[in-house]
Parts: sequence; C-alpha cells; structure tokens
Amino acid sequence: MKTRLQEPLMCLTACLAMLLAPLSSTVAQTACTAPDSWFPQSQTKPFDPAKFPGSSATNCDFHQWAWQTFLYLTQKVDGKLRFTTFPTDRDLFNPKNLTAKPKILAALMARKPSRMQLRVRSLKDEKSSLNDADKIAQAGGGGVLVDQNGNPVFYSVNFDPVFYDFVQKNGYYDYDTYIKADPTTNFPLGAMELKASWRIVNKGDDTTGVYTTEADVPVLQQDDKGNVSVVPGKTRTVTVAFVGIHIVGIVANHPEFIWATFEQHQNAPELSAVPSSNAFTFYAPNTAANDCLINAVKKNELKLDAAKQTFTPITQVYRLHPNGDKPGTPNSANITSLNNSVHGKLEAGSVWKNYDLVGGIWLFYDGMKPTINPTIQPNGFNTDSLRGSLLLANTTMETFHQNLHCFVCHTTAGSTNPFVPAMNMNFSHILVDGLLHQNQAKQAAVKAAAKKAAAKASK
Repeated sequence: MKTRLQEPLMCLTACLAMLLAPLSSTVAQTACTAPDSWFPQSQTKPFDPAKFPGSSATNCDFHQWAWQTFLYLTQKVDGKLRFTTFPTDRDLFNPKNLTAKPKILAALMARKPSRMQLRVRSLKDEKSSLNDADKIAQAGGGGVLVDQNGNPVFYSVNFDPVFYDFVQKNGYYDYDTYIKADPTTNFPLGAMELKASWRIVNKGDDTTGVYTTEADVPVLQQDDKGNVSVVPGKTRTVTVAFVGIHIVGIVANHPEFIWATFEQHQNAPELSAVPSSNAFTFYAPNTAANDCLINAVKKNELKLDAAKQTFTPITQVYRLHPNGDKPGTPNSANITSLNNSVHGKLEAGSVWKNYDLVGGIWLFYDGMKPTINPTIQPNGFNTDSLRGSLLLANTTMETFHQNLHCFVCHTTAGSTNPFVPAMNMNFSHILVDGLLHQNQAKQAAVKAAAKKAAAKASK
C-alpha cells in the first residue's frame, strides 16, 4: 500500500522491520468464539469503543471487535446495508466543488439513502501524482483487478457518523485548517473508515452466497498511451456483488485504529492449493501460480474494450498469506475459530455465512509498561508493538502487494511536496488525499484568476 506521503524505500525498509515483530500479542487460553448476544444478526448492537480493554486485551478481543462491527455494519437500513448509508468521501470533498463546505451530519443523515456511487481506486505507486486520482488502479502498484468476465472491480468509501462529524465540526475538511491543527490530535473513539470492493454481476452469473445490489459505476476510457480514466459525468447502472471490506476503527487505547479486513470466502484459493481444480471468483481452474497476480498495468498489457467496458487480460488471483499470518499461530487459530463460531450462530440462509474475517492488525498496549505502549506521535510510533496479522492483505484491494500491510505506509509521517506536516491524523489517507486534491483545486483557481486579471490588464 504505497502512499504519496512516503517514499517507496521507506515503506520497504519499514516492512522488513515489521516482520521481525512477534506474531501475536497473547496466546489464547480458550477458543475464540462469538457471544450469543450478537444474534440474531438483525439485533447485533454496535461495539462500545470506550469499553475496549487496555492491557488486559487478548488477541481474540480485537477479532471479536471486527466481527461484531461487521455484523452491525451489514444490517439492513431502509433496504440497504447500514455502512452504505454512511457519509462518503464525496460528502466531505465534493468532486464538483472541492472547496465547498460539507453539510452538517444531521442534514446528511436525514437524506433518503440513494443508489451507491462506486468509483475507481486511486493510483498510489511511485509514479503517481495528484492528477492520477481518477485512474482505475489499486494501491501499491497501480494494478487493475479484472474478474473472470473481464469486468474491473470497483470500490466504495464511507466514513461512520463519528468520523464525519469530527472532521466537519473541526473544519479538518479544509487544507489550511488541517495543516495548522495540533499535530498530536487523534481521531475520537468510534471513528471508522470503510473501504469496500464490488464486482459487476453479469446476466446469468451465479450469485449464491454473495450479497448483491444496484450501483452506478463510471464509464471508462483509455488513451493511446494505455492510461485508463473515467469519462467525466458519465455513469452506468449495474448489479454488483459485495466481495470485500476494510473496517478501520478507533477504540480505547488504540488511537492508531484497529485495521481489519473481510472477504467473500469464494474470492480466491490459497497459494498452497494452487493449481486448483476448483473455480473461484477471481481464479480460473488449473491456473498455475506463475500465471497469477500479474499486474497488467506495469506490463503495459491492460486493454479496454470501450464499447463493452471490459478489460483484458483477466487477473488470476491467489491468497498469499491466509489470515495474514503463519498457520498454527494463536492469531490464526483465533481467526479460524471465530469465523466458524459466527457462521454456526448466524440464522439459516444468512448470506454472511459466506464471508470471513481475513485478519486484523494493531499496536500492542500495556498500561503497566509505558516504554512499549503504542503511543503514536507525529512522524512515528513504536513499530515493535505491532500485533495480529502482520502480513494482512485483502485479495480484492491489495491483490498485487500481499507482502505488505497497513502500517507499512499508513503512518503519522508528513511530506514536503505536496506539503503535509507530520500529524497523528495522517493515518487516514482518505482524509489526507482529499485535502491534497482540494488544495490543488485552490491553487488552480488562484492561477486562473491571476491569468484572467493579467489578460484584462493588458487590454
């Protein structure tokens, strides 16, 4: 997951250091299971972030937070999944007017839920720039995930009301306000970011075991250099299937966010099973490992059929690190145990029986030992405190970069060009990227006004 806030070398160096950290914070004493109070899923309550334990927290506690939150976020609200009714990054940064002041939370949440507006994911590799924001590419290398039908995978981005309200009330949606904020400011308890991945469903596709809905996706175009971008103002309505989600949330004693990810279980086989005779959503039967995870963008082989809105070549995918961990560790065992427990307690016929917690990553906290607390600070935090799934990746969002994890690049570091000071809030790339695009729009407006004034003065 590379970001424009850091140089690629920093990410690689940090990654090597992270791999030396212990694999889990605590050896599980009992099986990690789902409390009966979570069920039926229609009555799952939101997790109280203030009640998350401190130094007594077990590995299981983090994964239970993830599953309880997933069950709550996927409850139906007015016929839609709860998290899809939350504010989006477009609500904070209106693409039609990046300098517009966003609505207050109450006004935003009072609106009638509309059809999802999916988007392409920003290009975030060493060749990226702010002008690449509308390219259809994944983080970490500019790759496009193309399913077995040739359709690209699209994404949604949402903030929970706590996150949105915090940013809106404090004016942190404004670049000039943000860079002048106290650099030690943390996001409040309960703040969450949610990134979900969706594949287009073709007529006749088997959608058994997957949640589907309608969404609007942008119409794409490709220039003579192979660059793919959106056609401004043009969208099409399609049926999409929910294939993955990152749930990133703040709880007590963890200002760095807990980073968890879920996937539909049929997305891709594990590397140990490749070649597999079974068909997966993003894997054709009997495909060799060497023919998987090929980034067609980097090979300059990605081709768009503009009329059909499909791509070649198709991406074949496998999962490199099950649970983002080594099999047999307490962390991996807890994830497997909890997945089985949730699936067994969900109501018969629940589509969520087909979704798995892949893993989670966080920083260790011990209130009795301040020297190893995950005290985050501008431009750094104690990387020795990393715990959980240290090679966490989602096959639909970090397809081509499964040897990295969230904290390799999601840090409190700043940058010089474009300028962002080192700040605790820099963990959120969604927020920072929006601010950088906004500032770019401001600068463009100033230049345009100056050019217009000069032209007028010359007459």
